[in-house]
Amino acid sequence: MKKFFLLLVMVVFALYGCMSYEVVKPEERKMVKIFEFQGMKKGLIFDKTLDWMAKTFVSSKSVIEVKDKKRGKIIGNGRGTYSETIIMRPYSYTVTIDIKDNKARMTFENFVAYYGDPGNMTEPHPVEYKGQLDLIKEQLNNLAENYSNYLKSKKSSEEW
Repeated sequence: MKKFFLLLVMVVFALYGCMSYEVVKPEERKMVKIFEFQGMKKGLIFDKTLDWMAKTFVSSKSVIEVKDKKRGKIIGNGRGTYSETIIMRPYSYTVTIDIKDNKARMTFENFVAYYGDPGNMTEPHPVEYKGQLDLIKEQLNNLAENYSNYLKSKKSSEEW
């Protein structure tokens, strides 16, 4: 039994060691995506963005901090989890969506990972390591792609 436990610990640390602990410069700790929506006016992009947020996030009312249609700006706070070998690490971030005719820019920043005992990870720490950032950016790339696909699709509710 001791040999099995020792082997398990060694495997976990070996896998955990695969994550890059290179510190990322603060100005590189964000992700920006720009989307083209040909033929779409600012107001329509804004409204569809709010629809997407309401359908994507569990409670868009608690996510959205700022929604200013005149300026074409929505700011929200999102949450997710990424896997560090056998640990599911919660994280949070700020998302800003700037909108104008035919375009939207989505900026993810202010990444914070939470540490502590399993089931009680409440100690916030800024995400500063490349390995962590890569795992988070992979998820947020999928989220951004989902946003783009949603805005480019014609929803049946618009056609009924």
